Amino acid sequence: MVTTRFHSHLICVILVSALWISGCTTQAPPPASSSEPTRSEGTYILLSERPPAFLQIDPSQGTLLAEAALPIPDYENQGPEGIAFLPNAEAQRMGLDAASGAGYLLVTVQVHAQLYIFDWHPTNGVQLVKQLALPGIKDDIAALQYRDGTLWAMATSERKLHQFDLQQLLAGDPATQPVYNLKPLAFKTKDIEGLFMQPDGTGLLANDSANQLIFVAEFPACATTQTCQPTDTLKKIDQPSDVGWDASSAQYVYVSRNNGTSRVYTLDPTTKDSSLLYESDYDLEGIVVLP
Repeated sequence: MVTTRFHSHLICVILVSALWISGCTTQAPPPASSSEPTRSEGTYILLSERPPAFLQIDPSQGTLLAEAALPIPDYENQGPEGIAFLPNAEAQRMGLDAASGAGYLLVTVQVHAQLYIFDWHPTNGVQLVKQLALPGIKDDIAALQYRDGTLWAMATSERKLHQFDLQQLLAGDPATQPVYNLKPLAFKTKDIEGLFMQPDGTGLLANDSANQLIFVAEFPACATTQTCQPTDTLKKIDQPSDVGWDASSAQYVYVSRNNGTSRVYTLDPTTKDSSLLYESDYDLEGIVVLP
């Protein structure tokens, strides 16, 4: 049986926990497998655009554990969409103090090209630690990914993926980094709102308006020569807004939305079967899995 939970109130609930928070998403679901999602030991943090909030769910039970409002304005439909995680060990190497939890949550909003760095702790709430501009981007950053010192930011309207050295960004002296132009690619890239890139170059892109999840090999390197080709395309995925990877269960996770309901699914990378994990009436736009 698939476990779900609806979330409909706007009250900030913060539970005493050793970890963080997570959220909800609505969508007409794709055909889901009848099996239970593979058990996970990760921590799922969801990003809500309206209201602006973090939520944490239990991936094993599909239940809400904690929630906290973000200390930023409500930009309505131009609010928070991109989310990534910066572990404490790497943050300290970059000159930041250790966060209260396992690390920092990095967030972008669509209305401008600002990167917010948040520290969220169940007892202290959400603290804005730093806010800085992402050079070369005007607005509409709908997706983020961080790994091993590199931050990728998807400028959705421009159809360009920007790469940054996060330590240099924090120091205020960002070096020139690659910018990958996705517009000429031979598949739909008009509304990429979520992405996850594996170390081996396997990319999974969430195309919101095309209702597709697109697997691409050697991504984003293939964009430099305009040779990217989908290895698989999952259609009829209602408005997918973000994707992530749960290393503990070796499966993808994604957020989608339809008819005012947001949903979180797990996705088997081999069979491509989806399993519904969580539902909410919050406008969920992002997901990140903490180890």
